[in-house]
Amino acid sequence: MPDRMGGASASHARWNPTPLGVFLLLMFVLPVLPTFPRHAIGALAGDGKYFAAGLLAVVGALWVLPAVPLKAFKISGALLFLYYFLLAFALLVDVDRVIVRDALELYKPAVAAGSFLMGLGIVFRRPEVIPVVWRGLVALLLLIGAVGLIEVVAPGWLGVAAAYKRDSAVLVRKPITFFHTTYFAASVYLLIGSMFTARAILSRRFLPNVLLAVAAFVLVILTQSRGAALALMIVLAWAGILLSVISISDTWTTLRRVVAIGVISGTLITLGTLYALENLPYLTTGLQRYVLHWQENLTGGGSLAARARQIAWAVEHNHLVVVGAGIGKAYNPLLESWYALYYYRYGLAGMLLYVGVWGGYFLYSLRWLRRVRLTLDGEAGSFVVGLNIFLVGLPVVSFSSVITDQIFLIPFYYGLLGVGVGIIATAKSLGAVDPGSGVDSPDAASSAGPADAAGSGGVGDRPLGAGS
Repeated sequence: MPDRMGGASASHARWNPTPLGVFLLLMFVLPVLPTFPRHAIGALAGDGKYFAAGLLAVVGALWVLPAVPLKAFKISGALLFLYYFLLAFALLVDVDRVIVRDALELYKPAVAAGSFLMGLGIVFRRPEVIPVVWRGLVALLLLIGAVGLIEVVAPGWLGVAAAYKRDSAVLVRKPITFFHTTYFAASVYLLIGSMFTARAILSRRFLPNVLLAVAAFVLVILTQSRGAALALMIVLAWAGILLSVISISDTWTTLRRVVAIGVISGTLITLGTLYALENLPYLTTGLQRYVLHWQENLTGGGSLAARARQIAWAVEHNHLVVVGAGIGKAYNPLLESWYALYYYRYGLAGMLLYVGVWGGYFLYSLRWLRRVRLTLDGEAGSFVVGLNIFLVGLPVVSFSSVITDQIFLIPFYYGLLGVGVGIIATAKSLGAVDPGSGVDSPDAASSAGPADAAGSGGVGDRPLGAGS
């Protein structure tokens, strides 16, 4: 059996680049492709982008399927079946109001499952691809930062608004870049910033990763999304707590990094607040109303009140409670908030499944973080922690919109989730208990690949392609 941490045979070396290339294309290229909504080609480009997302996700997942642990495949299949059952039920219940594009909703669970399995399979097969995924995030952030800066300083100069869908003229001078609206853009930036915050502390290069995290968080603020700004505060607080706890038993260098990033963050928050008070009135007045006059906001005409009315409408019209009562598209009111849309479309059952997926990763990553850091490197540990940090802000940004439910972003979120789970599964396998000594021995297990260790107490299941 070849050593999958670097000693793979020539056949495996030839096997890996193609699915990895498909994965990188799906994750970092497809989301930024233009759709030209104002031109005749727009409909074709938009639908082609959606079709390509599903095709790449499914083909890529099938390609890496032999490397996927059997347990992960079974769980993914069960979740996919349950979501399809809930969607089909909602379509049947609300068949009188179904529109043609409602069929697109049946497409989304397959794209999510394919993206997740692809990320998991690629990492479980060859963990050394993790730095390649990091480089993809760096390239994406640099591209977003350059385009976003131009959008803020010289709106219209690049013609980005004509190449990508825009909700309204209110988005002028906001770094929406390739992501349609403030909610989607700010959530992507928040995730990337969380990832690089963890990487700054846990990997070797402190300053470059701090600068990348700061750039991502500045983009979050410049979108002027009130929900994302609140989520950013929560994310930074959790990052400080989690990274401090991790660093207590770590080297003095890592502890100093936590202190340094705390000072840098505090300084930037102070300067950012002063800048926002003078130059971003929409953001600052909105946050003040959220905090000081939240009761009035729930009954007024702002976005907070609109989301509250959506939730109230969904509760009133879904008499089935446990399952959904309709798809929720082309309705009045339009259901944007995750809490409203998922309750109406999937009921409490679907909401619990969603929370189980993301909340499960949150707890799973905390449970096995030490194993990841013992058996793999700082790049892997940073990835697992960064995604964990972002998830504390997910309930807040989900109040405004279902950020993980957009076809062009589903591969990004669920692909990263698959990579995170793949890293943890690999670490569990490489750190499996040595039957001869009864001691948790990463060194003893490091000579075996994930598939070898899985049979002796690691992941707990053989890969799908393994012999019986």
